[in-house]
Order: sequence, then structure tokens, then C-alpha cells
Amino acid sequence: MASQNDIGSKSQRISNPLRALGLIQVASGLFILYLGLQLLLSVSSLVQKGNNPAAWIAMIFGLIIFIKGGLHTFSGMFKCFSLVVGRNDPKSLAHNYANPSENQMHFGYTSADLTEMLNSRQNKTFVEPRCWVEGVYYTMFRKLFFLPPPYRNLIQSALSAVINTTVILLCYGILCFMISSSLIGAGNAEIIKNLCTIILGAKLIFIWRNVFFVDRNKLSPPDNLSFKSLILNLVYAVLVPTVFVVIFSFVTIPESGMFTAAVESFNSFPWQMWFWYFSLIPLALTVPLYIMAWCKSREYQLKTEVSERIVDWQESIHPRDLFIAIDNNAMAKRRFMEVPNRVYAQFKPSLQSNSSQSKGEYSGYTVQETQPVFEKSEQFGIFVVLKYLLGIAAGLTTAYTYNILSSIAGEFARRWGGTIDVGVGTVIMQYAFTLLLLFILCRLLWGMAELFFCELKFKSLLVFYRNSGTYTTSKVSVGASIYDSNRSENTVVRSSFHQWFLASEIVSVTFLGRGLTKFDSTRYVMEMHEDTESIDSIVNDLRQYIDKFNVIADVAQNSNARNTAENISRMNIQNQAQTRMAIDNADKLAVSQSNDGFINLNTGDLDQQQTVNLGGDVID
Repeated sequence: MASQNDIGSKSQRISNPLRALGLIQVASGLFILYLGLQLLLSVSSLVQKGNNPAAWIAMIFGLIIFIKGGLHTFSGMFKCFSLVVGRNDPKSLAHNYANPSENQMHFGYTSADLTEMLNSRQNKTFVEPRCWVEGVYYTMFRKLFFLPPPYRNLIQSALSAVINTTVILLCYGILCFMISSSLIGAGNAEIIKNLCTIILGAKLIFIWRNVFFVDRNKLSPPDNLSFKSLILNLVYAVLVPTVFVVIFSFVTIPESGMFTAAVESFNSFPWQMWFWYFSLIPLALTVPLYIMAWCKSREYQLKTEVSERIVDWQESIHPRDLFIAIDNNAMAKRRFMEVPNRVYAQFKPSLQSNSSQSKGEYSGYTVQETQPVFEKSEQFGIFVVLKYLLGIAAGLTTAYTYNILSSIAGEFARRWGGTIDVGVGTVIMQYAFTLLLLFILCRLLWGMAELFFCELKFKSLLVFYRNSGTYTTSKVSVGASIYDSNRSENTVVRSSFHQWFLASEIVSVTFLGRGLTKFDSTRYVMEMHEDTESIDSIVNDLRQYIDKFNVIADVAQNSNARNTAENISRMNIQNQAQTRMAIDNADKLAVSQSNDGFINLNTGDLDQQQTVNLGGDVID
């Protein structure tokens, strides 16, 4: 798994694509175990016959074959196991801040790379040719250049081996030309040709030994061939025969019987035949490789499409609230199986206020990816047939190789006489070259078959969101009348939002690793498709969030607070009514005005009355 302890009740169920290849490997491994067990069981009979050296040979080879068979079987069993898919599998594209327990190795990108990919509409998975071999590859196989990096590494490595093999064959042709044109003495021509063939054949073995060993986690150029090495190989083709001619011009082969027999035996061995075997058989394996790669290239669409929206709003809301809304509202709704989104750039909004603290500016951005959803690959018929044929051929070749080794060991143990004559040595050399060629073929077949079996494809939504702008603060007071019992004073933030949305539905691939941590390999972005619907949905979610946002405190959202406010309001109305009644009563005091300008005032005392003259005199 990409991270530890992330098993949950809701997880993706992905069938193991390596199971078929694992069954083939288990079958061949069990057969190898049977061969090793046979040799080990023959040890007791050899000991009873008194042939202890042969028993030791049978035991050593039996143990080697048995151990190899066990390792082969267990490797196949690991391929057959069900995939342990965690809630955070497959691996993130870059460092995921939402999952700190994830293994921090084998990330294919950085957050800056993903931002640039969305902003510039480019795919950084594909790197321009960096050497002349990649230039040749891009020129000859332009469509195959835009394959996932492991496939591209495999094909470039094979192309480099083909070029190297072609150079070796050219060297061999120069050697044959020098012999046919009598540039090399006729007496030593045969032995010089055989010696040069051995050296060129040894170079072929080193060329093809690790060709199909592919690193799943990086884009590695073919560093085993450069233009300088090509020139040196051509010079080497001319110098090696010349050096042998010079050596044999000063060295005379003794004419004794032992040396003569050794030279005749050396020249009688079919060196040229094995040279052609080591040249042509690996070259033949590149044919199905390029056919399968061509079929695989039809599965991918070379698109770098991105949906973009630029939205400007002016709302009475704090900028931090909108940053929270994009995380907890808009992006949270797009989770798959409630798995947290992968956060490649954390939201760290910066708010800078001026000296009066009433105005300021802000900015912040994030890059997030939804949980990748497994998508079944659309594989063509010829690709599927070749893929399974490669797996079967790898299993049969491995079983046949160890069968020959077991037969050689058993036959040699039965016929061991303590000495090795020339004829036996020639047979041993024949078997040795056969085994060496078969081992190389096994490595090539297993490496090629495993890579084509272990690919998984996913779909996800990659989003870039940037928000910047300015804000101002002001105070709003409600209920400031002398008759109001409720009063609310709020600080309102008026913000200008300049928002930039970038979204793309990406198609990514990963290649299962070995062992139980199969999802720890790099995931590569292959396609980028515009997703207008998703980006419009994100904008609408933010719009709805803002529309429901309360700028000023409102007691109507709580029933208890609403009842209390209603009671207070009724008390205010009663108080106002009583106040108005008191004022009216005061206005209706018993005030009378006579025709002569006097007013009688009732002071409230029945026994005493006063008459007030308008001029100011008091008359009793």
C-alpha cells in the first residue's frame, strides 16, 4: 500500500492483473522444484554405489535448482495474491499534506509541476529527447514516444541494444572483409576470426543481459550508448583484428601434439553459430515488443485540456470564510468513497492589514486531487494474445532451462570418471552456451511480460484554486432607538474576490511493484481532459454558501432567542402605551379659560381654589 494502516470499510476493489502471470510462474516454479528434488533423491543411490564425487555434484546442483524453484514459486505466489487496496491507494502524484503517513519516495511530480501543468496546458510526464538515441527513437517511433515512462524506458533500452547489436554485426562484417581480402595471414585467419568472434559475442551478452530490466519510478535515458561509444566500437572493430594479426606475427604456435589438438578443438567449435544465436534471437524478441507497444499507444489520447473560470465577486464576507468554504464545502462534496482529497499545496492564506486595521489585502491558493478511481483499460485483441503468449513463453523457457540444467547435472554425475577429455569439454561448452542463451531469454521474457501485465489506470479530478483581493471593515449598529431593548453592533467585512479556477480530469497509470507493497510505484499523468461541469459545480457551491452566509447576528435562527425577543418586544410596546397615556392625561388637566382672560386651576384640593390672572396677579 502507499501508506500504512489505511484499511477501511469503504475501499476500492481492484482485481489483481498479475494473477494470470503469477499462475504461470507458480506452475514453472513447481516443475523446477520437482527437478531439484529428483537430483537430491539420486544422491543416496550414488553414495551407495561409492561414487562420492558424483553424489556431491548431484547434491550441489540439486540444491541450486531446488532453491531457485522455491524462489520462483514464492515470487509467483506473491503475484497471485489479492491486491490489498487501502483507502489512500494508489500513490499520490506529489507530496500529500492530507496523508503524512504516506511513503515520501517515488513521487513523479511536485506541487509546482502540477500547477504548471494546469496553467500552461502541458504534460510534464513527457520529457524531450536528451541524447541521440532518444532523438532516433522520437524520429522513428513518434507515437511510441508518448507512452508511460516504464514502457518508454523499455523500448529505448531495446532500441539501444538493437543499435549496439548492429554495431557488433558491422564489426563482424569488417572482420570477415579483412579475412576475405587477405589482410590477415591465411595461416592464422581461422584462429583470429574465432578469437574476435568470442570477444564480440561476450559484448553481445553484456548488451542484452539487463535490457528489459525497467525502473518503474523514473524516466531513465539509455546511458549504455553514446555517440562517442559508437565511434569507439567502430574503431574497436578495426583494431582488434589488427592487434591479433600483430600478435600472431611475432608468436608462433608450437607444433607439439597437445597444442595442435587444442587449436584444432578450438577451431572446430562452432563459435560463429553461437555468435549468430546471441545476435538474432534477442533481436527477434523486439518484434513482439514493438507490436505490443504500438497497440498500447492506441489506448492513450494525447490531450492537455483544462477548464478555466475567472470569477470576480464583491461580498460582505471575510476572506477566510471563503477559503474554508472551498475546502470544507466545494471540494469535500467531490470525495470518492469519503476518502479525503489529496492536498498538494496547502491553503495558507496571507492577510495583510494596513496601519488603521480597517483595510487590507489577501491571497492564497491550493492544489487538490480527488481520490483516483480505477478504470479498466481498453485492450485490443492482438495485444492480449501477445501478452499471454509472452507469459507462457517465459514460463516454458524457464522450465526448459532448468530441465536442461538438471539433465546435464544428472548425466554428468552418472558418467563422472574423474577426468575430462576434449570431447567432454566440447559438450560442456555447448551446454554452457545453451544455458547462458536460455537464461538471457528468460530475463528478457519475464521482464517484458511482467511490465505489460502490471499496469493499472485511474481517473481523478485535479483542481487549482487561487483567491486574491482586498477587504475593508466597517461597523453596523441595529436597535439604537431609546425605546428598543435589543441592540446589535456588528463589524462587517466587505471583500473583493478575484478567483481563478483550473480543473482537469486526468487519466493516470501506475505499475504494480513486487511484494505486498505493490502500490508504492510512481503514478504518471497520461491524459488531461477539460471538465466544465465540475468547475461550474464548484463555483455554484461557493455561490450558494455565500448566499446563505449571515453577515449580521440574527436571533431568528434560534427558537428560544426568538421567543425571548418577542416577549421583550411586547414589553416595549406596553411601556410605550403607558408612556403615551401619561402624556395624554397630563395634557387633559382641568384647565379652563374664561372670556375675561382668567383661568381656574384645580389644584386637587376641594377646599381651596385660586384664580390666576393672565397678567400674573393672584386673586383669592
